[in-house]
Amino acid sequence: MLKKSLLVGLAATMIIMGGASAAHAESDLGDYTEDVSVTVFPTVIRPLETSTITFSEDYFDPNELVGVVVDGESGADAGLAAIAPAARSSLTTSKTAAADGSMVAVFTAPADGDGVYNVSFSGSRDYTAVITVVPFGVDVPSAVSVSDGSLANTGGGISPVMIWVGIGALALGSATVVATTVRRRRA
Repeated sequence: MLKKSLLVGLAATMIIMGGASAAHAESDLGDYTEDVSVTVFPTVIRPLETSTITFSEDYFDPNELVGVVVDGESGADAGLAAIAPAARSSLTTSKTAAADGSMVAVFTAPADGDGVYNVSFSGSRDYTAVITVVPFGVDVPSAVSVSDGSLANTGGGISPVMIWVGIGALALGSATVVATTVRRRRA
């Protein structure tokens, strides 16, 4: 009975405390969590203005040819680092990463740009920069964010309520084990 009670208590503790452990990443699991980042600045621009997308060192393989696709209204009229656009609704091209794996791409909004543009990069790592183009005469939102390529915050923390529930379950299990042991010794 004691072994069963301990196993049940251990299982309950693992369920309560270990529920979000799959969301955490270890830094020694390979290149998934390397210190690489992407910055997009600014993320909100006007027509014909530019936004710079900067990939840190080691983001891509050295001298890697990275595919680039720009989707959005008049996406083919968008510019990407002086590459001439094609006559279609999206711009598809490629860009070579530097010898250290870094890369800088400059997005130029089309003259009639309006709305959200997805600038997708595909190579050894994939990334999509989201840039909003606001036409002249429309107010630009005051909060402009900068994106990065770090791991997503999955909310994998343990809430204080769950900690107290775990402590309570552990105390209740311990009290049950003690009461069972005392009752058997008296019998």
